[in-house]
Amino acid sequence: MKKRIVSPLLALIICLFSVLPVFAVTERPLHIIDENGMLSESEFDELEELACDIENRYGYTVLFCMSDYIDSSVSTYDYGKRQFERLAGSANGVALTINTKEELYSFYVSGDGEKVFPEKVQDEVLWAAYDKPDSYYDSIKAYLKAAEKQLKAAGVTEITTVPVTVDPNLPTERLLPLVVDEAKLLSDEEEKELTERLEAISDRFELDLAVVTVTGFGEKTPEAFADDFYDYNGYGRGEDADGALLVYKPGKQGDRRLQLSTCGKAIEAFSDGDISYILGCLKDDIIDENYIGAFKSFADLSEKKFEAEFEPSVSLFWIPVCLAVGFFAAFIIMKVRTNSLKSVRKKTDASDYASGVAITGRNDAFLYRNVNKTPIPKNTGSGGGGGGTHISSSGRSHGGGGTSF
Repeated sequence: MKKRIVSPLLALIICLFSVLPVFAVTERPLHIIDENGMLSESEFDELEELACDIENRYGYTVLFCMSDYIDSSVSTYDYGKRQFERLAGSANGVALTINTKEELYSFYVSGDGEKVFPEKVQDEVLWAAYDKPDSYYDSIKAYLKAAEKQLKAAGVTEITTVPVTVDPNLPTERLLPLVVDEAKLLSDEEEKELTERLEAISDRFELDLAVVTVTGFGEKTPEAFADDFYDYNGYGRGEDADGALLVYKPGKQGDRRLQLSTCGKAIEAFSDGDISYILGCLKDDIIDENYIGAFKSFADLSEKKFEAEFEPSVSLFWIPVCLAVGFFAAFIIMKVRTNSLKSVRKKTDASDYASGVAITGRNDAFLYRNVNKTPIPKNTGSGGGGGGTHISSSGRSHGGGGTSF
């Protein structure tokens, strides 16, 4: 009887697992980094919302990082700098990093943050956070409030939202190929191979996926350069100019720059965490001067993201089909096995098989129980759903991110 039940159930389970889509939660860069797990979920959400509100109103990124896991080979300052660049690149802002293991702290300021948060002010902001509050939550909140107060004191005005219109003079067709190698990093054969790969992906998903190498950004920031290169050279397909463009500027250690600009439906395909992961995957090949390898990896990783976003892993049509096939296969297996057991009769005890054995007593004894418990980690960040957006000089909405290394 057990075999008859197990076979179809096993087939059903196999069918269900074969059709259920797989979802991967990717962590997005955050303003509050609590690697020690000292904040509750509600406390974290409130602090992250406060930090985001400061950034939206003043245009300054205020980051807090608390960690007990900073590698001894990395200084607290460099760790905070790395976290800030992962979140905001070279934007204006400040990061306070607390190395709880070594009992060290460090400030990192970026852009105009050096003017707003000079060294003297940094100490004032720190003590505002740790002089009176009794909890980590209160301390971080005091730090954010002190940073906001300093922004006001330094004369940073709040950002007012004004209507933005897209430049009507933008090209309606792409003016350049999907590979533009101004820095001359690729051979003719490599450039042709990469172009064909990007064209195949672009046609498949009805967008433009491009790679550009340059020797410099001029007077523009990497983000503004990538966005303008995309817009004013006619990249993107459809009404929303769907697509993504990767810009790479070579240089010495610490001066290399990767910048990704996304537009239209590509914004939703790439979360901030996805962008950080993809750019991170390219660094080793670029450092080794394997440029074609890095750019092909970008194409491959982008294709996988587009597949997950734009092509459902399974059609609903196939769910009943798979279930029917599973039940049919289980039925055939069950019939084959049961047909060979025609002489078998159901028995309620083992008396017929215990020849020469006298059973004087029967009882059930509980021997032991083995329970494995695995804690479920809290979801402290929002994943998926696309990354943050900004407005380029053309008035078009873009996403993306960058990293220097």
